[in-house]
Amino acid sequence: GADAGKSPISIDENVSILRKQWKNLKNSDGKEEWFIIGISLGGMIALKWIELYPEDFKNAFIINSSASNCSSFYQRLSPKVIVKTFAHFLRNDPHR
Repeated sequence: GADAGKSPISIDENVSILRKQWKNLKNSDGKEEWFIIGISLGGMIALKWIELYPEDFKNAFIINSSASNCSSFYQRLSPKVIVKTFAHFLRNDPHR
């Protein structure tokens, strides 16, 4: 598990930690239906969570996320962004 102040390094570890926290909240809340919203990295975590535990949420909303099993990287990134990204790696200016 992650120590205080340290972020988990894997999607699975994020799901495990967040689900433990959620279960405590869920038990104290008493609500029956839950929804999950994930943005960007949070979307990848939400997708893994509902893959592993589909019964936890009634619905999931994923915004600006990426799923490698749905499309290849070149379909998820525009050619302009790919070129800009590689151009940054070729520069010798560490501030850029």
